[in-house]
Amino acid sequence: MVKNRLETLKTLSPEKWKEWSDNKIKAYNKEGSSGLFGRNDFDGNSKIAKDFISKLINVLNLQENEYITEKPHSKYNIDLYIKDLVIVEFYGDFWHANPEIYKPDDIIGVSYNTITAKEKWEKDAYRIEKLKNELNLPVIIVWEKSYKENKDKIILDIIKNINIIKTNKEIKTYVY
Repeated sequence: MVKNRLETLKTLSPEKWKEWSDNKIKAYNKEGSSGLFGRNDFDGNSKIAKDFISKLINVLNLQENEYITEKPHSKYNIDLYIKDLVIVEFYGDFWHANPEIYKPDDIIGVSYNTITAKEKWEKDAYRIEKLKNELNLPVIIVWEKSYKENKDKIILDIIKNINIIKTNKEIKTYVY
C-alpha cells in the first residue's frame, strides 16, 4: 500500500526531514515555486487558504477598506483581519499539525525549525490568546481538513457566528 505524501513525511528521521525541506526551499529559490503542499508563492498562504479567504470576503461582501489580508501584528501575520470585528486564521493541516492527523509527539516543521505537534499547538494557542487580548477581538480558526470536507457549511457557519459576534461582542475562539 502506498502512503500519501503527508504520511510518508511524518515517518522521516530529523536528518531526512531536513534534507527534504532544504531541497524544497532550494527548488523554490530556483524556480519561484516551492511545491510545498499547494503553495504557489511565498507570501504565507497556500492556494486553499487563499480560496477560503477570497470566498469569505466575497460572501461577506466586504469592501477593501473593511479588511486586511496578511495583516502584520507584533511578530505575527493575521490571515484575515476584518476591521474592528474579528480575526480569521486558516490553519493548514501540515503547518499547524492538525490534531485529527498528528499525535502530540509527531515531529513537524521545516529544516531548522522542527518541533513536536504538541509544541506547535502550544505556540498556536499562545499566539491566538495574544492576538485576542491585544486586539480585543474574537478569533475564528478554520482547519484545512474541515474546509476541504465541507466548504459551503464552513462558510455558512462563519457567517452565522460573525452575525453573533456583531451583536454580543464576546471575545472567544471559534474553531472549525
